[in-house]
Amino acid sequence: MWIRRVLALLFCLGWCSVGGAGPIGSDGNVRAVGRNLVAAERGGTLTLAAGTTVHLTAGATVAHTKSKLWLPKLGLLNCHVLTLSAGSAQVQSTKEAVVVRSGRLTVATTGGSMAVGPSTVMAERGKVWIRKREGWRWMREGQRVALAAGGDLTETSPPLPAPSLGAARVLAAPTGNAELGQVKWGAVAGANSYLLTVVRKDGREELLHHNYGGPASAKTTLSLAPGTYDVEVTALDEHGLPGTKGNLDVTVVGVQSAGAIASSSGVFMVEPKTPVHLTYIEGLEMKLGDSPEWFPAVASLNLRDGALAVHLRHPRSHATTRLDMGIKRRAEATVHIGPKTALWPQDTVVATIDLLAGPPGGSVSAGLRIESYIGTTPIDLSWEQTGNSMTAKIPMSGKAGPWVVRIAVFDADGVEVGRDNLEIACKAEAFCSPAPVVAARSKRPLTTHHTAKR
Repeated sequence: MWIRRVLALLFCLGWCSVGGAGPIGSDGNVRAVGRNLVAAERGGTLTLAAGTTVHLTAGATVAHTKSKLWLPKLGLLNCHVLTLSAGSAQVQSTKEAVVVRSGRLTVATTGGSMAVGPSTVMAERGKVWIRKREGWRWMREGQRVALAAGGDLTETSPPLPAPSLGAARVLAAPTGNAELGQVKWGAVAGANSYLLTVVRKDGREELLHHNYGGPASAKTTLSLAPGTYDVEVTALDEHGLPGTKGNLDVTVVGVQSAGAIASSSGVFMVEPKTPVHLTYIEGLEMKLGDSPEWFPAVASLNLRDGALAVHLRHPRSHATTRLDMGIKRRAEATVHIGPKTALWPQDTVVATIDLLAGPPGGSVSAGLRIESYIGTTPIDLSWEQTGNSMTAKIPMSGKAGPWVVRIAVFDADGVEVGRDNLEIACKAEAFCSPAPVVAARSKRPLTTHHTAKR
């Protein structure tokens, strides 16, 4: 009986209670193929639990289950088990226990991070253990080992050097976000591929983690909100293990001003004498217009007349960004509906809108809204634009006349910038409403007043 108890205890010191994988999350770049999970061309990310992620390189294939594991000084733990059959994986965990099997290699971490390739492992941070024959051995941070065919552990080659990413970058986001665009880095000898990671510094929120082969650059469409970011590039060696991270500081400066808009030419248009506030400018340098003098960036600017070019950079960096600001000009329009003596049905009535001003760098009609009515009924008009003039023919109403045509023009902020009204008389009796019968109550003549709101 005692022999059976000892055997049962020894079994629990290894692997036991293997269960189903349970629900795990994905960034959308991992697909299920049978019982396996396969990463896409740019790699993919699995979320095993809050704070526990697994980054897979391009084409990496894993199977996921849950189990219990005995670790030195920690006892029996519930853990995630990943069986890696292709590619490599980087595990980051805040508290969950994660076990990875790769070939004959078995490694584990809880509250740490590690990178695992085909029978290779690198302990990056925190607690990482490697199973050697019947026991577990703790790995020091930065240690890189491989499992030989005979079961011996050997040190692998030193990590690849960090790729160079150039000078720190500043982006301006006058409205909303700014696009990161292309990221270039220096090629690293011996690199099979590269990992590009973008992390927001406050809170260490990871926004992008992609695996790139081939050229030492990547075109991204990542949209960044105002803030500060680490753009990190790491070379992966022949074992799939990461080298030293190359880092690029990116600052996205936010621009805020009441009633401001961005024109089609990229100019940030503000109301006259309205302050412009810049966010995330701490530690940056600024210069204004054509001045050669750089000075510590200030958070508030005032535009009184004309335009202003604001240049921003990290201190002494050659990578600068330019923010063009100008005074917003209200659109102006004159509206004419005619002829003023129009009679329906024989006369053709035409509306003309002359646009007198608008945002610089774009069409003066950009953002305008035109409302057209016959009486109280809205009508759709087909406008033809030539230069800064727009014309449209007014279709005759199907209702009996007389009629009142009204056209109003509004700018992008909803402010009315032009209006005209026209009363059209009814010539043919078939199109006219019957004249109202008015009982005579006095000998004074009846007087009718017509006012047009302008």
